[in-house]
Amino acid sequence: MSFKRIAPKIMWFVGLWFASVLALFLVSAMLRLLMSMAGLRA
Repeated sequence: MSFKRIAPKIMWFVGLWFASVLALFLVSAMLRLLMSMAGLRA
């Protein structure tokens, strides 16, 4: 198997993993913000 055929798959996998990690970070940050806002309201 040549590297030229494998490289796009590796790049796609890394990009997908990075996007999922970024999405998880954004969701956790939004949840933390919502919890702090709810705490301030109460």
